[in-house]
Amino acid sequence: MTFKVVNNTIDPRSHQAIVTAEDQPLPPIGTGNVGQPKIVTIQFPFTPPASGATEATEVIQAAKAVLQQALNDLGGATSR
Repeated sequence: MTFKVVNNTIDPRSHQAIVTAEDQPLPPIGTGNVGQPKIVTIQFPFTPPASGATEATEVIQAAKAVLQQALNDLGGATSR
């Protein structure tokens, strides 16, 4: 799977960011049918940096950190 960011929105008033990423699977060989995409949308607290030049990079890094924490937490949830 290779997820690509298709949208990121930052609301400086509410200090929130929303990042949407999509993975469009390749069709199985010989079928021509494209599978359904996997879509991940994450909303999290985010304060934009003072310089807008690094905003996109920083919001993606923050989204990755939040997703990694979610994966870690979900991994522990299976043993409960």
